[in-house]
Amino acid sequence: MNAYKSRVYDAILVEKLSAHGAVLIRGAKWCGKTTTAKQIAKSIVYMDEPQSRDSNILMAKVNPYILLKGEAPRLVDEWQFAPTLWDAVRFMVDQKGDNENSQYACHVFCRGCGDGRSCNFRVRH
Repeated sequence: MNAYKSRVYDAILVEKLSAHGAVLIRGAKWCGKTTTAKQIAKSIVYMDEPQSRDSNILMAKVNPYILLKGEAPRLVDEWQFAPTLWDAVRFMVDQKGDNENSQYACHVFCRGCGDGRSCNFRVRH
């Protein structure tokens, strides 16, 4: 595996995450969304991991907060498999307010958020 090469997006992600409770990273397949987020993530949950995919999707329906536990910033990779996770992140950001940033790096959300609780940026080749 090649060593990671810093990108302009690294600094943008750090800046966005320091100002918002959650960040959505959007972009085309294989443009580096997960790789970029992994550079700053302290913990990760992979929603598309074959061994735990079905149980993660079920857990997201039953109690999404269990999947969101972990050291911040937490990367929730491929979370579109369980859209209730985004609802839970938005709720947590609302509860913590501006003084206590919950710092979730969530990526690949195919709809715009525009809710004021989070920001998003697009990664391009």
